[in-house]
Amino acid sequence: MTGVPSLDLRDEVELDESQYQALLSALDGRVSDEQIIAISDVKQVGMFMPPFFAALCAPNAIEGFRRFALYKRLVCPLEMTLTLDYDQIVIHVGYDGLDGLIPRFALISEQAALVGLIRTGTGKHILPIRIASPYSYSPVLMRHFGMRPTKAAFNILAFSMQDMQTPFLSRNNVMWEYLKSGLDERLEDLSKGDCLTYQVERALMHFIPGNQHTLKNVASRLGVSPRTLQRRLKSKGTSFAALTAQVQQHLATDYLSQGDLTAAEVAHLAGYRDVSSFSRAFKRWTGQSITSFKDERRAPEQGK
Repeated sequence: MTGVPSLDLRDEVELDESQYQALLSALDGRVSDEQIIAISDVKQVGMFMPPFFAALCAPNAIEGFRRFALYKRLVCPLEMTLTLDYDQIVIHVGYDGLDGLIPRFALISEQAALVGLIRTGTGKHILPIRIASPYSYSPVLMRHFGMRPTKAAFNILAFSMQDMQTPFLSRNNVMWEYLKSGLDERLEDLSKGDCLTYQVERALMHFIPGNQHTLKNVASRLGVSPRTLQRRLKSKGTSFAALTAQVQQHLATDYLSQGDLTAAEVAHLAGYRDVSSFSRAFKRWTGQSITSFKDERRAPEQGK
């Protein structure tokens, strides 16, 4: 597929906007309608993808679709709007950064996933009031949706308010409270300029004081393989070793500035097993010895 990097399906893949568009366009001509339905089967993927799991924990489809729209951004640049229109909820699907029309595969698979989500959550064979898109729908898709979609210049998926308010059998407040903070943190990470390095630094801040800052541990915390993490960091012009040293330096200077910790204590908190190796590293980072650094910090206090 032109414009799409070679993929090892055992690893997590990160695509930029142009690569993502190329992937959707390539799939558009290769995936059958039967495969679209299979790919969109919420019962198969719901427990493994955060957006679906978050939605299924909701009390009903109104809140479930809202969560889905919010957390689907962790997977792809989906933009989904929900609008109240009399006694129905109208849903429009878009993709941030995509030029022109959404590829047929991407749009119809999202519509199928949303229909599957409300059916899975309620345990009922809910039928949409209306489905429309710029594309044609095969008899296979019509049977799956339980209705005849229409062709239009826009895309719409509409459900009755009554169906949208039907309680989800999969509602789980306990699990939702457990997961919500982690999902929100990942959304916050995405809003930062360099999401990956920020996440690695956060993980290192967690592991370094306990001297558990291995590539394997950090990769596991981020949900990727060590090989994938190394490759993605390299693509951003850095490395795991470089970020580790950067975080260790930050921790060391912060702890030493407090003035009430010994060099041995700071060495341990900065992830070093002995003071001598920590001292050499500190001199390499700052050009100063630990003693001179602490003396500089102590001098302003004594002059007050």
